[in-house]
Amino acid sequence: MNDTYFASGSLDGSISVVSVPEKKPLVSFSEPSRLTCLRFQVVKPTILASAYETGKIIVWDLVTLAKKVELQGHTQKCSGLAFSPVNNLLLTSCGLDGKIQFYDIGSQKNVKTIET
Repeated sequence: MNDTYFASGSLDGSISVVSVPEKKPLVSFSEPSRLTCLRFQVVKPTILASAYETGKIIVWDLVTLAKKVELQGHTQKCSGLAFSPVNNLLLTSCGLDGKIQFYDIGSQKNVKTIET
């Protein structure tokens, strides 16, 4: 949640986004995999990332109401997401595969992997 949007997800892979000022639904997204994590971008709150049990990560654009980036981040369940508080293009994820991944969502590339 931020001052503009509230997002909720469910295990069936569906995500609902509500406009807080207007107090009404904005959009719903759905993927055929169990949702494990949702995170808004700190610097640009119109960007929402979702992670799934398959290890997939999707970045959604709430201005265009469309999928912005799709990443196959992990070989097992993706268990956490975090955006950089200073760089709106940097996304970090962790998964049950023991990896911490760093992505540039502008270029849609993995820029670093740490194996734990």
